Amino acid sequence: MSICYYIPVKDELEYLERSIPNLFKNMGKDDMILISIDKDKTPISIRNYLSTFEDEKDIAWFRNDGGHPTMKVVEFEWCHDFSALKNLAFEYTDKEWIFQLDADENLTETLIQQINPFLETAKQEGWDGVMIPRINTYTDLEDYPNFIEDNYLHFAFNDRGWMHWPEYCLRIYRNLDYIRWVGEIHESIQGCKAHLQIEPSEDYAIIHEKSISKQIISDEYYNTFEHHRNLHHQNIQNRKKVVEAKLESIRFNSEQGFEEENI
Repeated sequence: MSICYYIPVKDELEYLERSIPNLFKNMGKDDMILISIDKDKTPISIRNYLSTFEDEKDIAWFRNDGGHPTMKVVEFEWCHDFSALKNLAFEYTDKEWIFQLDADENLTETLIQQINPFLETAKQEGWDGVMIPRINTYTDLEDYPNFIEDNYLHFAFNDRGWMHWPEYCLRIYRNLDYIRWVGEIHESIQGCKAHLQIEPSEDYAIIHEKSISKQIISDEYYNTFEHHRNLHHQNIQNRKKVVEAKLESIRFNSEQGFEEENI
């Protein structure tokens, strides 16, 4: 059982400094890390980091040919197609499974160390993918006091500040010809005949530390896609209806009865 942890990178150095050592420390001996960097937009700071990082055996893994027994770094030329970017992994690895991570995500040590039994179960059942729960948090929420209200996220957070928990993501899939990502933006994986869903546990989760300040910048680009604009508008409208319905229910069920001024 072998895994390729694939991370497409643009400019997320602060996250890579945590995720790459974490993977090296905990992944299996037959696993590898694949990093794709933007030929034009990846800053020199990330290139410097990738060129000097050494694993626990003090073996520098970045070479002129982009290779190392457990790490490969490849360049891509951005073509405004997120699926094409994610499908690069199929070209550069022969590992049995691909675990796709966004550059601002990390994994729990437990998940990395104990992933193989899940993959063995999926393979035995003839399933092609594994759904992973994801912990979403905002690190700068206090700096944007109107963000929750403006985006109708009143009921999106649990008592630990996790948004949309467990928000399952199909991120592990077999390296097969009939499985590919599709869609220029808000892409999805297609071809998996069936998938295993891991229990909604903090121990087996993707860690996604989001930043509203960075999201605002990203949205400027995402809004150039009509599909994103339409989907975002629809999501806002749907969340608005849910919030209004729940607030209405709260008013009717309050101890004071229905009183508009209580909200």
